[in-house]
Amino acid sequence: MKSALLGALFLLPVLAGCGDTPTGAEERAGGEPTGGAEWREPDDYRYTLESTCGEHSLIGLFQVSVVGGRVVEATPAEPWQEPVDGVPTIGELLAEADRARENGAFKVVVEYPEGSDAPDGPPSWIEIDQEEMTIDDEVCYTITDYAPTA
Repeated sequence: MKSALLGALFLLPVLAGCGDTPTGAEERAGGEPTGGAEWREPDDYRYTLESTCGEHSLIGLFQVSVVGGRVVEATPAEPWQEPVDGVPTIGELLAEADRARENGAFKVVVEYPEGSDAPDGPPSWIEIDQEEMTIDDEVCYTITDYAPTA
């Protein structure tokens, strides 16, 4: 009985980590790729970016227009929001995730919409957590309403 209890206590932390990655997601930690296709960013498109988690200057909901591979307009979607400089393109968000992997981030998740293939569209969720035991270093991006404009 005692050995069964000890075995159960040993497995509890192992099993607790199972299932954290959302369906359709690719997770990489410490720069170790687990697969996933590359989405090719067009020069011209629009999308909605919701930036949450952690403490950083880019928090809120933004309507973003990209022309020639550069953000030309990023309009806050909520009346209480102030305009923010430096709203990224989707490609820049993916590059941020890649840099985090290369630098050994604790957690990097890039999720594509369920039922879609990465080459056909951008990710719908990007989550980066640099340090396991650090508070408010996470960044979370939800990408919606993507539409090429050219």
